[in-house]
Amino acid sequence: MNVDDLDRILGNDEEIEPSSGLVDAVMYAVLEEAEAPPALRFPWRRFVIGTGSALAALVAGVTLTWVGGWPASATSPLTVESLLQDPALHTYVLPGATLLLTLAIGGLSVRALRNGG
Repeated sequence: MNVDDLDRILGNDEEIEPSSGLVDAVMYAVLEEAEAPPALRFPWRRFVIGTGSALAALVAGVTLTWVGGWPASATSPLTVESLLQDPALHTYVLPGATLLLTLAIGGLSVRALRNGG
């Protein structure tokens, strides 16, 4: 194609008509798009609850695994280290706190699901 052919094509005053059914097809597509339900939004609340529960489980697991040692003797002063080494902490307090935290997160997730989360 050369410049003369291009000038002849662009200089033509013929009206261009759409193919039959094009207008109907476009209008049908527009109406279908207008009637389509809105896109689903990302469930951020569920994501945050799930991520929070995973982090809580990780922290509880690390705490129960790494915080340990021998119980404090009766003659040693009361310090944070002696409290962390108390066997009652590992037997009752930390598992109980983990259980309460798990129940609280579960309650939040159930509440979020009921509210349409």
